[in-house]
Amino acid sequence: MSQSTTTQVSDRFSAAMRSAQESALENSDSVLLIGENVGKMGGARGASTGLLERFGPKRVIDTPISASATVGLAAGLALGGKKVIVELTGPDRLADAWECLRLELANLEERTQGAFDSTVVLRVPSGPGLGGGRYNEASPEGNLSTIAGLRVFSPKSGVEAASMLHHALTLRGPSVILEANTLVQIRDREASAAPDAGSAVLRSGEDLTLICTG
Repeated sequence: MSQSTTTQVSDRFSAAMRSAQESALENSDSVLLIGENVGKMGGARGASTGLLERFGPKRVIDTPISASATVGLAAGLALGGKKVIVELTGPDRLADAWECLRLELANLEERTQGAFDSTVVLRVPSGPGLGGGRYNEASPEGNLSTIAGLRVFSPKSGVEAASMLHHALTLRGPSVILEANTLVQIRDREASAAPDAGSAVLRSGEDLTLICTG
């Protein structure tokens, strides 16, 4: 991701994801965005605001309230050579799509001996939110990590999430980006460059190792 893109996404989480999705759609005609309310409503968190107007209904597609249908559609589009970003409104939707995700999408490339790609990136909210009255959503990383052929990303900021989205779109096979609800209202620090999509050492030492996600 370029320096200019980094500057654009170093604000709030939803703004970071909107900028990343806009950039992905702009950079390649093969990228599509699908999900509940991603079009007219601009996404559950506003991460696709204005993208329908800019790229049109053939590339920003509102889907029915059925995660299994949405993930199935994404798998079919990937078979046709598309790179698909899927926004699900919550981790509870994964239960509906579990069979398609595990038995079809995650092992598509292996079952076809590499003849077909399945570049699909699922964006899924997860975990508790801010405020006592907010609905606390599940944290599905444990279950997702058991699916062979599926990558699971857990960003700690909007800038990192944007970098992970761009990285996942360059990979063969499906990925899930878990977007912690607590990040939505937290402003990111300014970054001079986009971080890598892999792990990072935040503090070095010799006596203790702490390994964390998100």
